[in-house]
Amino acid sequence: MIYKTHLFLAILIAQTFTGEYVMSDSDVDKYLDHEKLKSYRIETTISGHYLKIWNIYLQYAKKIKSSIDIDNYLINFSENSNEYIIFFKKPAKQKIVGGGHGACKIDKKTMEIAECKFIK
Repeated sequence: MIYKTHLFLAILIAQTFTGEYVMSDSDVDKYLDHEKLKSYRIETTISGHYLKIWNIYLQYAKKIKSSIDIDNYLINFSENSNEYIIFFKKPAKQKIVGGGHGACKIDKKTMEIAECKFIK
């Protein structure tokens, strides 16, 4: 396990110094791909069940006073046998270290948030 962590850190440091990633929070919005966000604003059909799942997330976001600007994210719904998963991704013109994505898992049995993580 330690070796995987060291390898990850080595790759992260190498990518940071090569300029492949944007580093600061203030740069995140500057490098946000607004055209990609705009291209996904299309009329579409979604299961009403996923809207119920979305409502569970919204109630959770209010409770924790989430400050993410949902307009800057692409949202994807998925599920497996145990949970529903809502993925959040900020489309960027280049890769961003430590930011721009997250996921929220909702337990199918309890219909409550099992885990919700955002990388800022």
